[in-house]
Amino acid sequence: MTTTVVLGTVRWSDRPWWRAGAVGGAVWLASRVFVTSIAMIALWIETDSAFGAASPAMLLHRWDSGWFRTIAERGYAADGAIESYAFFPGYPLAAGAVAWVLGPFSANPVPWAMALVAAVGGLIACILLWRLSSRLGGTSRTATAAVVLFAFGPYALFLHASYSESLFLAAALAAWYAGSTERWWWAGAFAACAGFTRANGLFLVAALLVMFVVQARRTGRKVLRHDLGGVALGAAGVAAYLAWLWLQTGHIDAWWRAQRAGWDRATLFPWDSLSATVRAMLAPSGTQAQPQFLMDIVFGVLILIFAAWLAWRRDWAQFAFVGLTAASLMTSNSWLSLARNSTTLFPIPLVVGRGADRRGWRFWVFIAVLGASTALLWFNTFQFALGRWAD
Repeated sequence: MTTTVVLGTVRWSDRPWWRAGAVGGAVWLASRVFVTSIAMIALWIETDSAFGAASPAMLLHRWDSGWFRTIAERGYAADGAIESYAFFPGYPLAAGAVAWVLGPFSANPVPWAMALVAAVGGLIACILLWRLSSRLGGTSRTATAAVVLFAFGPYALFLHASYSESLFLAAALAAWYAGSTERWWWAGAFAACAGFTRANGLFLVAALLVMFVVQARRTGRKVLRHDLGGVALGAAGVAAYLAWLWLQTGHIDAWWRAQRAGWDRATLFPWDSLSATVRAMLAPSGTQAQPQFLMDIVFGVLILIFAAWLAWRRDWAQFAFVGLTAASLMTSNSWLSLARNSTTLFPIPLVVGRGADRRGWRFWVFIAVLGASTALLWFNTFQFALGRWAD
């Protein structure tokens, strides 16, 4: 076999990470401009000020952002608020570290640090998603389509808001990419970072374990080998936080206690959870939240259909991640925030994006999903910027 070297010519295909950075970064920037513009327009209409008479860092600083800010500034259980234990420490710790660097240059560094960490996390996630799509056999077109669906998803504003989703996704996608290339210790390390950021990092670890077993069977290798420890390492992030809470509070179930105290979270049968969601949607009061409860139900059905599609395709690793996430959300006291959590389900844009390279119904599914996603992104960003419930 001979190898031809073309001097003086560098092709995109020779440097896939460069292309991932260029395309992923461009799509992320376009999404950022879109979300920021909608938020500024919403505030201008409401307050006659593009930033609502506040710092630009506060433009997408709402709801849970306040909890993260309190943790970053004063630690957990400030003023006895045990509800703060419900939030995993990865994002506020990262924001606190960046705030320490920004301290000499800003009188109020934490909001800026939170916005910066979220922005960098979203950018890295877009780059990794493009590279992962191409690594899994996608073309340049389908990889770009996957990132567009991801960055303009119906709740993609949370890739830019001062929330933990973008940091979680950056770590989760890094873990998934490392697993797809069989670098299992790296996969476990990144999964541990994801689990230190959000509780659903445990579902990521379970999915990586499925990926590990499937790869082993496909290649005829043993499942019980040394790099299985890399997968197990992924659980360290969640375990470390829960162990710290146990030491702090004396309660092994401190995280679940915080969930109940702050949001009345409890585990129910799925039909009871759905019934509670329907009642909340139909309640005569609280009209602001009613559209989001409807979205939770719609997205729940769509996620179940998608999970069934993954099972039919025997894509067991992605099925495990999507299915476990959906099962957790659908057995809570309601389906609250289920729709928002679709942003963390990166297999959805990976699979749907493949339709951009085909003709027939799959292409039109891609077009329909992109159109509906962008419209919902506009609506949710408008709501969120005005402090109205956006799931």
